[in-house]
Parts: sequence; C-alpha cells; structure tokens
Amino acid sequence: MNSVSSIAKGLAVGAILVSLILLPFEGAIAGKDTAEKIKNVESRRQVKLIKKETLQKKGKAVDKKKIMENTLDKGKESKEENRMSSDMTKKGAVHIKGDKLLKLRRQDTVKKNEALLKKGEIKIEKQPLPNESSMEKKTLEVPYAGAVLAGTSAKLLDFVKADYDEVIKSDKLVALYFYANSCPVCKEEFPKMQEVFAGLTSDKVIGFRVNYNDNETDDAERALAREFGVAYQHTKVLIKNGKRILKSPEGWDTNRYSSQINKYLAQ
Repeated sequence: MNSVSSIAKGLAVGAILVSLILLPFEGAIAGKDTAEKIKNVESRRQVKLIKKETLQKKGKAVDKKKIMENTLDKGKESKEENRMSSDMTKKGAVHIKGDKLLKLRRQDTVKKNEALLKKGEIKIEKQPLPNESSMEKKTLEVPYAGAVLAGTSAKLLDFVKADYDEVIKSDKLVALYFYANSCPVCKEEFPKMQEVFAGLTSDKVIGFRVNYNDNETDDAERALAREFGVAYQHTKVLIKNGKRILKSPEGWDTNRYSSQINKYLAQ
C-alpha cells in the first residue's frame, strides 16, 4: 500500500511540474492569437476606407462630367441666340408697335434688344393717345331714349319724359314744339325747325317735339302743356336754367328759329 501511495504522489507532483513548465508557452500562443485578430480588424477597416475613397472619386468624376455637359449645352444655346439676333440685325430695323420691346424666349435676348434699341437699330412706334377734350366729350355724351328727328351737335328729339327730366337740369337751352298730327300748320312749320337744328354747331341747345291733344299724346306731355300754359298746337317754348324765357304760338320761318335760338344761346 505504501508503494502505491508513493507512486500516486509522484505522478501528481509530476503533473504539477509539467503544468508549470507549459504555462509560459500557452500564454505566448494566446497572445499571438489576439494579435492576429487585431491585425484582421485593422485590415478590414483599411479595405472599407479604400472602397469609400474610390466611390468618392467616382462621384467627383461624374459631377465633373455633368458640369462639362451643362457648360457645352449653354454654349450651344448662347450661339443659337447670337445667330437669331444677328439675323434680325441683318434684316434691318425691327418696328415694334406699342411701348414694349420685342420679347423672345430668353432674358438674354431681351437684354440684347435693349442694347440694339440704344444703338438705334430697333425702333418703337408709339400709338397716339386720344385727345383729352374728345375723351371728355365722349364721356359727357348721353344716349337719349327719344328718336333723333334732326341735328348732330344740337339734337331735336321726339319727346320722352326721362330725356326731358335729365336735360332740364343742365345749362342747355331747351326748345319745345307742341305738335298735333292733325294740325296742318304743324306739318308745314316743323320741317323748318328740323332744318335749323341740322345746321346748328353748338351742343348747348336741344329740342323736343311734344305731342299735343292728339291720339299720340301721353300724360307727361299733357302735364307739360299745363305747366307752360299752352293753349294751341304749334306753340314754341324756350327754357333755360329750368325757367321759361319765351312762349310763342305764332308761325316761325327758318330765320325766326335761328335768330331766337342764337339770341338765347348768347345770353
């Protein structure tokens, strides 16, 4: 038994000694593996960096290519615009109606047109503005509801109450002729009034043929005859500034119409 125990102890001691001897070698192997791992990680990082740099270089090359293409396109467009402008100049001065320059598609062409304008190679034709007095006359000209029986500047109208009410508020001389369609004197005399109005050049007078006691007379005409105390057909009434200044039932010729109208126009 003692011999067996001694052998066992001897084996244990040997094993311990072997472990102590091999311990430094195991540490060296483990350190070598760690170094290899670190080296592999660094290698992978470098590969990634190289790939990234390569991609960046390719992107820059693509951008440069696009820039070159855009530059070439702009150069072609500029040449085309120069050609168009040159053609226009060779054909002679361009006449542009209105106050705006000729507009082409691009702003650059507009600037070139401005330069040509300064040099006198482009001319602008200005349309004449309407005369202010004629504009004022058109603005003040009122369309009448009654039919125009004579006159251009001075109108002789068929009586309509709305026309009369508007005119009587103005400073115009108003001439009334009370007309009956059954009256022979009216039929003979009224054309003379028409003749005089056709020759008047002043727009400060206006005339009305007012129906009187016939089948065409309306209530407004009857009221007007009562207002001025008209008792006979072919009566003439002149009004200015809303007031009656003359009433005459006598027969008038063209001279009498002209003299009476011009007399009160001058006042």
